[in-house]
Amino acid sequence: MGAVSSTNSPKDFKSATLYYHNLVREAHGAEPLEWDDECAKYAQMCADQCAANDTLGHDFTEKEDGEHMGQNAAMCYPDLSEAENARMAVQMWYDEVNSPGYNYEGDFGAGHFTQVVWKATTKVGAAWNGKYVIANYTVGGNMQGDYADNVDGEADASIDISELYQEKVDPAALAMGAANEFAGDYMEE
Repeated sequence: MGAVSSTNSPKDFKSATLYYHNLVREAHGAEPLEWDDECAKYAQMCADQCAANDTLGHDFTEKEDGEHMGQNAAMCYPDLSEAENARMAVQMWYDEVNSPGYNYEGDFGAGHFTQVVWKATTKVGAAWNGKYVIANYTVGGNMQGDYADNVDGEADASIDISELYQEKVDPAALAMGAANEFAGDYMEE
């Protein structure tokens, strides 16, 4: 597995989604994900539904052929750039490794983290609508009894993931009212 390059920071949602997922996957011994348009289509349907209902939720996790997809959902500031929406969502999902923490026996509250680094997962497709960010995965992770084979809970210290935490938000781009309104809503499902 090659090192993820930080020399070309991603500018669009798709490349940022892949970039930040693969950055942390490499640190946890998982192969890079590829983009999947079908997963993205279902993720967009879920993001649109969340925006229409103004609530974060999970839906559209089964393809027409019956294949189940894993899914992560997050709520971000609505005025972020495409790349920042992707980075912030992956950061929130990844942070579950520390809070609540991964215990090596199952997800127990760290299911977003385990889905991001699940070794058997090979594809991701993601979408957003306003403040709602959804990612769908194939194969879906978090299968009971398969954690030991699919999740390395400890990150390889030689892989630098600090870029995941380097915000690229222009503070002037966020209206003060939006920043205040969403300050208490910065959460994930």
